[in-house]
Amino acid sequence: MYAQTGNAYINPFIRGISYTANSGLDPRPYTGGFAGLSSTTRSALPSSDSFFVTADYHGAFDPSASGTWMDGWSKLAEDSHIGSINTTTSDQDGDGLSFSAEVTAGTDPNDADTDNDGANDSADSSPLDGSIGGSTTTPDTNDTSPTTTVSRFLGISTRGLVSSTKAMYGSIAITGTENKTVAFMGKGKTMESQGITDYVADPALIIYKLTNGAWGVYRTIDNWGDATGSENISTVQGKEGITLPVDASEAAIVLDLAPGSYSAILTSTEATAKEALVEAYEIPATNGTSRFLGISTRGLVSSTKAMYGSIAITGTENKKVVFMGKGKTMESQGITDYVIDPALVIYKLTNGVWGVYKTIDNWGDAVGSENISTVQGKEGITLPVDANEAAIVLDLEPGNYSAILTSTESADKEALVEAYEIVE
Repeated sequence: MYAQTGNAYINPFIRGISYTANSGLDPRPYTGGFAGLSSTTRSALPSSDSFFVTADYHGAFDPSASGTWMDGWSKLAEDSHIGSINTTTSDQDGDGLSFSAEVTAGTDPNDADTDNDGANDSADSSPLDGSIGGSTTTPDTNDTSPTTTVSRFLGISTRGLVSSTKAMYGSIAITGTENKTVAFMGKGKTMESQGITDYVADPALIIYKLTNGAWGVYRTIDNWGDATGSENISTVQGKEGITLPVDASEAAIVLDLAPGSYSAILTSTEATAKEALVEAYEIPATNGTSRFLGISTRGLVSSTKAMYGSIAITGTENKKVVFMGKGKTMESQGITDYVIDPALVIYKLTNGVWGVYKTIDNWGDAVGSENISTVQGKEGITLPVDANEAAIVLDLEPGNYSAILTSTESADKEALVEAYEIVE
């Protein structure tokens, strides 16, 4: 009867649960939990009808309040069941993430291992995906940088949901005057080694090029073995850490590209949205005038499925990089089913383990040189159109980084994750 009526169990994500007098009780739901969402976001559970109407009223335990109605006078407060430990800077579950960082990442502030995969949230590259934990990572960027003095983007790796009606878009911009050899890959079964089993069985790639303001098909590839001559991925095997796809149905192609903008669209013939990986690598990562300037990836995101945009920076110098997580900005492109409040969690690979490096929810929350307004106009960068979109500017040393875009909405919706090098 419970399931037949369409009811669903929802974790209220109470900020603090304690049965002892240790100041650990905080009955407010955290703002990223279901009870903390707006009526617009909650309206699907259940849908509004002529009798029930959704509302933003949270009662005595408003998650946006600075305290609870029991503070200062109740027996619970008098006996120290309620205290001041549950602030935005506290780490209630001891996982290395502050309360505000947990809200931004969508993890449970009272559970050190939200997805129960054996890795603490702060050391988990995919803290909302139980199939991935610790150093078993989604990003396929290699961990070996060639000897060079100039830092630059070496490659991109983006993971997300794809179906027969929703593709994933991995775009790159190449600056300079020289042609650049780029390896594009669309992977499914390869992710099986990372514990991902619900992958696209037969990914295909369509490479688009922007010419005189219009996008046109530049090359297509379904099975990597169909590429001939210098376009076959086997010709660059081992370079920049590139390995062959593990399955003949995966897509890969090597192209000689003139400077400009390109988009690799990964498609699927399956009706159900499944995981896929689209990658692009510069071959080789030399110090010529042409280079990757930025990446832009669009795909589906929900409260249970994030989108992963990863970069590898080679060289010895620090590189200033802008990360953006967009929703409403896509409205100008005719996309209306977008994530309302995207958030970004930036991970860094250190000694083989992914750890949280920085979090950002609303772009205006970034301070000083980390605010995107400080680089507005550079490399064509514009401010997000909505205050709920995420953006941050970071000074990064060479290495591997992954920007994970999260959503609090249960339905799959479109989002955009971007990373751009600021050339100074």
